[in-house]
Amino acid sequence: MACNRHLFAAAATVLLLTRIQMADSAGSAELPQQQKEALCSLAEELSNYPAFYAEQIKSHLTQEKNLQATELKLRIHAAKAGSERAKLIIPVLDAYNDKCKTSITKVQGDLVPGVAAVDAAAYLSGRITEALDILADLHQDGRSGSGAGCLTASAGQVVQGRSQLKACGKTRKGAGAAKPRPSKELTSKGYPKLTSTAGGTQIIAGTANCAPLALYSTASGLDSNQVTDGMTLVDGFVKLTTSSNQYTLEQLDSLDQDNKLTQAPAFATAYIKNKAYKPAATSSCEPAQLTLQDVQNSPAARLSFRKLYQNKSDKYTPATDDDGIKQAMATAYGAAPRFTENWVNKALKDKVPKAALGENSGGDHDLEQETNIDTLRQILNYYSAVAILRESSKDTGRTSSSSCPTNQAVSKKTPSKEDCKEHTEQGPCEKAGCKFDNTKKEGEKCFSDPETKTTKKDGKDEENYLNLYRQRTKRMRESY
Repeated sequence: MACNRHLFAAAATVLLLTRIQMADSAGSAELPQQQKEALCSLAEELSNYPAFYAEQIKSHLTQEKNLQATELKLRIHAAKAGSERAKLIIPVLDAYNDKCKTSITKVQGDLVPGVAAVDAAAYLSGRITEALDILADLHQDGRSGSGAGCLTASAGQVVQGRSQLKACGKTRKGAGAAKPRPSKELTSKGYPKLTSTAGGTQIIAGTANCAPLALYSTASGLDSNQVTDGMTLVDGFVKLTTSSNQYTLEQLDSLDQDNKLTQAPAFATAYIKNKAYKPAATSSCEPAQLTLQDVQNSPAARLSFRKLYQNKSDKYTPATDDDGIKQAMATAYGAAPRFTENWVNKALKDKVPKAALGENSGGDHDLEQETNIDTLRQILNYYSAVAILRESSKDTGRTSSSSCPTNQAVSKKTPSKEDCKEHTEQGPCEKAGCKFDNTKKEGEKCFSDPETKTTKKDGKDEENYLNLYRQRTKRMRESY
């Protein structure tokens, strides 16, 4: 009997040791600290993508708005200044359009690939964060981080819950906050920190006991039941095996050689879409930088100058005509150093009557601070209406007062002192209706002619034409 008791005790001891060994291997080692940090850094970087993309679109739209505003102001100034100055403003506008190209086509080309890149980045960031949150929550209760768990915080310590995962893609960046493009954790080659080599800072399987990272039949998340082979975590980056309680890591640092669409589809898609998105850069184009040389070098400006200012309609041959046109431009526009001030800034800083905005309060509206495209369109439409009425009155041989048409002849507007001082040559000066004083050796020689009289009745031709336009429109409506 004593022998049997000893045999029974020995058998019980062996069974207990066997169970202890199984318990020691009941799961896998933790995911190393190095992989946790690499994945968190990637998720954090990818979370910047929406803000980066929004800034790209915003910068193009801002550029386009500025281009439109400048063009409208130049057109308004041309319509307001009268035909002689308008003949010289239109070539300036041509040169501006040649130098400052629209970005609408660029934005249209960026929209689809940009949205695809943002979508893929957000999806991958979410998958990474969710997987790490689950592993972080799987830790032994009451052990202050020194017990079992699935995610390594540091040597000998496990992450105790998802709240300890900082800078891990959980804070979404507002679209209004400009952020740089992901380029450190996601490069043109792949994910440089996501290799097949596991980091050395981790808690071993016997202590970690992380069942979700093991498929082995005696140490799986399904107790002793066999888990189907091929399970992965973090979108295929962590690969589990049924032959042991060890896991392996997918090589994702060289996707330019092998995109791994099958093994890690979300990583592969984010890489491919990011590489395909090549946002066009905005161009810096300030109207204040426009020079006389820009106008002279613009084919469209030379053609407009030839037709409008030189009044030439015969065949245009650039090879033989351009030198003469450039010389004529230099004479017409005056000294090159003052070109920008006289022909660009003056237009952008012009003022228009508030009547152009439908206001009856009198006074002027300053164009310099006006950035609303719809307001500028309204002002241009006002001057278009004035021009239409002016031309229609020529057809009938009559103009208008503020109340009704009269037989008063339309007179040419007397050029102002500012209009005249721009001219330095006798021909352009007199053509503009000014008086040229050749006796002066230096300084201004072109002045407003005090003998030139205007026959306009009340100085409000523009308002009168617009009133006539309103009356005719009203009569047309009433006739229907």
